[in-house]
Amino acid sequence: MKILLRYFAWFLLSHSIYFWVITGVVLSLNKISTELREKLKNSQEKINFLRENKKRVEWAIIAGWKRPNIAGPWKMMRGVDDSPISW
Repeated sequence: MKILLRYFAWFLLSHSIYFWVITGVVLSLNKISTELREKLKNSQEKINFLRENKKRVEWAIIAGWKRPNIAGPWKMMRGVDDSPISW
């Protein structure tokens, strides 16, 4: 009897516009929450990687700061002159 009532209720609701609106909202919320869960998982993996490799990351940052930026001065002079030496 319960099964017949469920099918009858589903039949009545399926012909209602509200059923389709509610179904669409629920499905879109489910998709959004799944995407957010994946992003959170990826960001958590990045945080774990940084924690595990803290020294390596610190040395990579230090090496990046100490590496000379050869194109740096020319970038600033580009608006004034295209040649590498500005007199």
